[in-house]
Formats: sequence, structure tokens, C-alpha cells
Amino acid sequence: PSNRKKATYWNPWKRRFFRLHDGLLTCFENENSPRPFIKAQLMGGNIDTLENNMIGIDDRKGHYIAVKCNSDEQADAWLAALHSQCQENFARTFVQPIMYPPASHKDVVIIDLGGCSIRAGILMEQPTMPTVFFPSVCSTHRETGHQTFGIEALTPEVRRAANLSFPLVPSAKISKFTMDVEALPGLMKKVFYELNIKNPSKYKVLLCVPRSFSLQTQAAVARVLLEDLGAQGLNLTHQAICALYAYNTSSGIIVDVGDRIDIVPITDGYIVESGVTRLPYGTNKIAHHLRHALAQKRVSLFSDVDLYLVRYIQQQACYIADDYKR
Repeated sequence: PSNRKKATYWNPWKRRFFRLHDGLLTCFENENSPRPFIKAQLMGGNIDTLENNMIGIDDRKGHYIAVKCNSDEQADAWLAALHSQCQENFARTFVQPIMYPPASHKDVVIIDLGGCSIRAGILMEQPTMPTVFFPSVCSTHRETGHQTFGIEALTPEVRRAANLSFPLVPSAKISKFTMDVEALPGLMKKVFYELNIKNPSKYKVLLCVPRSFSLQTQAAVARVLLEDLGAQGLNLTHQAICALYAYNTSSGIIVDVGDRIDIVPITDGYIVESGVTRLPYGTNKIAHHLRHALAQKRVSLFSDVDLYLVRYIQQQACYIADDYKR
């Protein structure tokens, strides 16, 4: 019962359809009802645990709703879901991946492209960690032009006669596209090979791309996957939107601290372009200062391979101070 005193909990119950999303609880007459007849904003509200698997929901704005569950397990699941929407408890809202993924009958490959690494896996029934993870680096043989991708490209025997490059990182020699499109087919073939997929045409692809990818770059990526590799279908999604999905929500503000700092507001799965902010501070800035500090001590680390040494030093030596003033 809504807007009733607590003394009416034992009145006849009616089955209703609820939807809980982004801190908003909506109640419908049934699953097919077009409009809800109750809306309660739960952020800052309170949840009461009552007797006989009943739960009291108080939005502290004039609505008090009591729901009755069929079992203890159902009541516990409701409580966990409701508490996660009443306060900013990221431990509750974050999707918890399982460490040992079960066998999957899905035909969707998820690929996350990053300037430093590529993550990929096959869609499962439950959230899982990526099954493929390798550095997005390419070595091109100086004489034959043969390309090697991933950790194998960094081995001494391969680097000895090859040029090293980072195809997903913008550089001065890339004008029209924001990445080295010529290396893209090899990168995608590497992903499918690592996933033990011999026929990409049997799979659809969900590709997570950074905001730095221009429309021309996204079109080139689509041509490679759909025409060259023959994928069944393709969905391009920004990494910021996928980050929100990991917290069971489609609205929020993403602060992405990587090579740069990107602040991206998102509403109902759509990026608010007018509110996007990009700051030139991040890993690249730290690496730049660290390289010059080492150069003053007569330690030169300026090649592409040396970048991994600089990054390793950053990971071991850099930290966030608990007390910045000290």
C-alpha cells in the first residue's frame, strides 16, 4: 500500500510490477502497463526490514511503500537492490564478475580497444573478466613488411629486425584517421586467434572505442570487421558508456584518468557532448616529466621500447597521497 500508515501492512496484498533503475523505483499495475502509477526517488531514502519477508520503502519525500516477498532469498535480493539505490555504495552497485566463466552459447565477441592494451572475450550468461589481454603494439619487419602484434612483438628476436609502433595511439604521421588503420586487420585477426575463433563470420562484435576515434576512423574499423573479416554485425560503443553499465546504470558522470583526463556526462546511455571536458594531464604528462628527470641524471629512455620501462617506473613509484599537504 502507498501513502498509508504502517498499521495497514496486513491489508489484502495486490501483485504489482516494479522497476528499479538509476535510484528511481517505479510501480506498474502489471508488466504490460504503459505508465507507472507510483514513482519514488530512493537516493537519500530509507529501507525498513519488517516481519514475514516484508520490506518498507520510505523515500522521505511523502511516499511509503510496503512490499511482501515470497521467500527469505527473494527478500534478501530485494534488500540488496534497494540499499544500492538509496546511497552511493559502489561496492553494491558494481557488477561482480565471476572468475571461472561457464561455457557460453553466445555468438557475440566483445572487444575493448585501448592505446596501451586490448581486452576481449565472448559474451557469457554472467559477467566475466576478459579472456584475452595483450599490449596494442605492432612490430613491422624492415624487409618483408610482416607484422607481429601483442607481447610477441616486444621479444628481442622480433624487434631486432623490425620497427615498433603503437597503432591505436595518435601520432604526427596519422592525419585523416586517429589511429593506424593499416594495422587494424592484423590486430583484429590477433584477437580472434587468441579467442580460438577460426570463422569470425559466425559472430557479432561489440566494439568499445575511445572518444578520440573520429567518424572516419570508426567507419574504417567497421569496414575491416564487416567486409574484411565478415562479422555478422557490429555495434560501436564508447568506453565511457560501458563503464557506466558496469555499475548497473545508464546515467552518470565518468571521469576517465588515463593518458589524459576525460570527464564525460551521460544521460540514459547518451553522451552530453556539450558537457564533455578533456584535460591534457595524465600518464603522458607524468611520463614526459619522468623522462626528462632521468635524462638530467644521464639516463636516456626516449625510444618506443623505453616507454615500457618508464611506465613500469611510474607504476612502482607513483602513488596518490592520503594527505596532499604533507
